[in-house]
Amino acid sequence: MKRPKKITLSNARTSSAQELYVMNTSMNGPRGSKTEIVLDIPMASGRVDSFTLPVTFIPVCVSDLYDAQALLNNTDFARQVQRGNITIVDPDEAREYLDGGDELVEEEKRKLALSPQQRMAESDRSQQDDSNIEAKANPQVIDIVNRTEKEMPKNSKLAALLNIIGVLTKDDLNLISVRMEGPEVTKFLKQAREENGL
Repeated sequence: MKRPKKITLSNARTSSAQELYVMNTSMNGPRGSKTEIVLDIPMASGRVDSFTLPVTFIPVCVSDLYDAQALLNNTDFARQVQRGNITIVDPDEAREYLDGGDELVEEEKRKLALSPQQRMAESDRSQQDDSNIEAKANPQVIDIVNRTEKEMPKNSKLAALLNIIGVLTKDDLNLISVRMEGPEVTKFLKQAREENGL
């Protein structure tokens, strides 16, 4: 499914749209992974609210919680956009992406609806599963997927994996799905499953 179109900060500020959708595009974590982004949002009452943009690949409607223009003019928010950690996306395309019925998107929406405690428990289980998956995967696949974006861009990783697509196991594909994301990765996984009868 096509990702929503990016909108610049200046265009978003002059837009008449009441909704503000953003995506977490940070790469500050281990091996260039996403990290949570915490923003300090001054409220009309004078207090400062702390907002956390979760680690997710789907758009988040932040105007459900805060006034869109107030966010767009917030120094902390603008700084994160300029650094590339937050990407503003077209609201119409974001809604279409979220309502498209894609299984991966629906599962991600379910996870985001969980309470922080439930998410933490699920994350702990996921990390344990991640270690188990890596233990069973091909060392060559482990080496490819664990490289940072700077060491090996995503398209280069996919090209390297395509060279060994015929020998990829179910465990290899599980590891790829955990460590890599995006429509091109989903397409590759589907191709690998079909070619290898998995």
